[in-house]
Amino acid sequence: MPISNFSRDNKLVRKIALAATSALVTVGMLSTGVLSAQADTLITDANLPAQTKTAVANLKIAQGAGTLVDTTDQPSPAMTDANGAAAVDSAVPAGMAATTDTDWFTSNYMPLNWFENQEVHETTGNAFIGQTIAQDYYVRVSVNRDKSNKNMLVELMRKNNNTPLESLTLTPTAKTGQFTTFSTMWPQQVTVGSRSAVNNTPISVEYNTDGANASATALSIFVGETKVLQVLMR
Repeated sequence: MPISNFSRDNKLVRKIALAATSALVTVGMLSTGVLSAQADTLITDANLPAQTKTAVANLKIAQGAGTLVDTTDQPSPAMTDANGAAAVDSAVPAGMAATTDTDWFTSNYMPLNWFENQEVHETTGNAFIGQTIAQDYYVRVSVNRDKSNKNMLVELMRKNNNTPLESLTLTPTAKTGQFTTFSTMWPQQVTVGSRSAVNNTPISVEYNTDGANASATALSIFVGETKVLQVLMR
């Protein structure tokens, strides 16, 4: 074989060998870990979680849409500082009134439209008491201004009258109570729509903290076994 041909063929063999070696190294690295941007840096599977955590930490991502900041930064003012903010009473619907007790603020007003919508009648005389209840009464719900106090003040109110007819203080441990005003006013049997007459009973009120969200509470009102109203609170 001429020397020139031997030299050219020898270079070709070396290129083929180098390519094969490179391919084997690449495959080997990919099979044992993650191939980094630099071929001489290899992150093994065992070190991947720690390396990923370090990489994310080095980005210094904190709160803020698309903003890179140091994770050690603290908000100013602190989250425990109200910075002048204060709880205020909710907007008061016409004919209703917020509590005047300075320890509480009224968060919800619950109209009793269910009684009118279900056509609740008194059996004796067939008086349409559902309309009377819906038009003249409502339930007022207030929470304590001290955020550590988890109690709930629930009052049965007559519209255009600031004096509660009945008042219940429900707590996470004493969760239920009853309003007896309507069962006292109409003690005879009542009908609900086309259903058979039943004895009039007190309205039950329940403070529920058993929901999926532990920070949320709900107030439910029952007529018999039927839940007629529910308000979610946080």
